[in-house]
Amino acid sequence: MFTRFFGHSAAVDSGDARRSLRERYDSWRFRGDIAAIMASLDRLCDRQLDLIGMRREELFEAVSDLMMRAEEQRRIGRDVVELLETAPEDATTPKTVATARADAQAAA
Repeated sequence: MFTRFFGHSAAVDSGDARRSLRERYDSWRFRGDIAAIMASLDRLCDRQLDLIGMRREELFEAVSDLMMRAEEQRRIGRDVVELLETAPEDATTPKTVATARADAQAAA
C-alpha cells in the first residue's frame, strides 16, 4: 500500500510533489470512506435500510451518489479557499454602500 501511495510519478518530477501526495492521499481516503460506509450499511437488516430510504439492491449506487456529492462540495470549498487566497489585497474587504458614497463624494 505504501509503495503505491508514495510511489514515483511524473508529478513528483515536475515539482508538484506535495500536491501529488495530497491528491493520492485524498483518493486513498475517499476509497476507504466508501468501503467503511458500505460495510456499515451492509450490516443493517432490510427493515433498517427501508427506514432510511435505501434498498439493499441499490446500496452501492446510493453510497456512490452520496460520496460524489460530498466530493463535489469539497471541491467547491477548495475552489472558494483558493479564490480567497489569490484575491488582491483590496478585494478581500468589500466596501459598504456608505463607504462607496463617501469615496464618491470625496472624489467629486
